[in-house]
Amino acid sequence: MSRLSGLVLRALTLCLLLAGCASSPDGTDKAELTPPPGGTVLYLPPVAEITLVTAAGLREPHEDWSEAAAINLADALLDTVGEAWTEYSGAGKTEAQRLTTSPETPQPISPDMAGKLGSPSDLVALIVVKADVESSASRLVQGGLGVLFGGVPGPDGLEHTACLTLYDRATGRPVWTHDVAALDPRDTKAAKRLILRLLAPLQQDTET
Repeated sequence: MSRLSGLVLRALTLCLLLAGCASSPDGTDKAELTPPPGGTVLYLPPVAEITLVTAAGLREPHEDWSEAAAINLADALLDTVGEAWTEYSGAGKTEAQRLTTSPETPQPISPDMAGKLGSPSDLVALIVVKADVESSASRLVQGGLGVLFGGVPGPDGLEHTACLTLYDRATGRPVWTHDVAALDPRDTKAAKRLILRLLAPLQQDTET
């Protein structure tokens, strides 16, 4: 190997090592994640959307899977931040659905939703998890396509995303988001790990 080739190889190795250090294990670039705004945070019930990807690449929503995943996420969140910092009432569920389905029409978030804090929080948080579950037939078909053409499951590939969004209570507008690759929240342990990863940047003291 020539001296020039050796220098090029060492330079490439250094670049790869630096790239590995810049990224977190879940694929989130911590250098690009802006610090969250200060203030108290009240958590709405997490929303989960679990779909089955068929052999034809179609996505079929599964309400029972989604409900089970949402319950696991809600339990894990409650266990992590405490009851005082959550709003799991009917009003909280309605607000979570509104923010999920109509994010383009922000409106003030009701001060009546205060959990057990006694007064409205500065911010309101919502966790939304979307996960595709590939059917066995889809894995078989897409595996064959992958060998032949480099195909991927589903029309746009499999989706596994989890997003924590903080909203300004006065305006209802999002002020900070944190995205990570989602684990399957139908598993209680996976749901717990996912909640811990999403909340890690906040470093909020939730003791009352």
